[in-house]
Amino acid sequence: MYNIIDAHCDTAYELYKILGDLNANQLSFSIDKIKKYHSYIQFFAVWSDPVYIGEQSLHMAKKIIEYLKYQLTLYQVPIILNRCDLEKYRDTKGLKCFLTVEGGEPVGEDICNLDLLYEMGVRLMTLTWNGINAIGCGSMSGWEKGLTDFGKQVVRRMNQLGMTVDVSHLNEAGFYDVMEITQKPVMASHSNSKFLHPHKRNLSDEQFLELVENNGVTGINIYPLFLGKEENLSVMVRHIEHFLSLGGEDHIGIGTDFDGIDRTIPEIQDASQMENLINRLLQLNYSETVIKKISFENVYRVIYENLNNE
Repeated sequence: MYNIIDAHCDTAYELYKILGDLNANQLSFSIDKIKKYHSYIQFFAVWSDPVYIGEQSLHMAKKIIEYLKYQLTLYQVPIILNRCDLEKYRDTKGLKCFLTVEGGEPVGEDICNLDLLYEMGVRLMTLTWNGINAIGCGSMSGWEKGLTDFGKQVVRRMNQLGMTVDVSHLNEAGFYDVMEITQKPVMASHSNSKFLHPHKRNLSDEQFLELVENNGVTGINIYPLFLGKEENLSVMVRHIEHFLSLGGEDHIGIGTDFDGIDRTIPEIQDASQMENLINRLLQLNYSETVIKKISFENVYRVIYENLNNE
């Protein structure tokens, strides 16, 4: 059985809303759904609804993190905080996780809040969600401005802290600003190919090639809205194959967006069915080496290069 890293899900927010159980629930991700796999690393995104602003957003992020940590402790799921943790838990059985933030609203306009999130265990942040914040403009905002001066400060500080910069949701100008500033590889945790489906949330070929040059990675998303008119596993594979055609063998991962989307593809409706992607790639005669890179190794490399040793 192949090891799996999923670079993005919104289960933490949905679990908090219902005060649900991480082990068994009706959401797309739960511990019982991934027991068939050997090593499974899940990036849990903390999303603060844009209705919350300023300190309210930070307060909401704290509440979600507190509830998620309670559930993780209940089921003895380790949170990976540094390179030593990542190496320790790389091949161990069961679920391990990263805490992430989707959208920099909890940071507000105070860089100290970024440090606070880091102290709480956050090791990746998606700079914007769909709209505008103090860091920059989201891809759905309609604005073409790049990162603000504060946003550039945030990227530099994330590099220093060992927190991975996530460019999913960011508009193109902001994306290129990040690429100019960052000293570390970046991640587009849940973004597909704009060449195959011209959605604003997807990456153009030019952006993907920048990501390759940066030694970063993009996580293929299973949301039909980002895949195209055909809502199935075959079109998801086409996005992988297109990025491979651009020299992306070392730069493709998985970022499902479980529990952050209103529908999935029929073949992968929840985490228990992640093996369907692996099996399809095997059927298409993908090498074991390439499959391992897509399912685990590429995201592992990027997060390892960003983390601090302790």
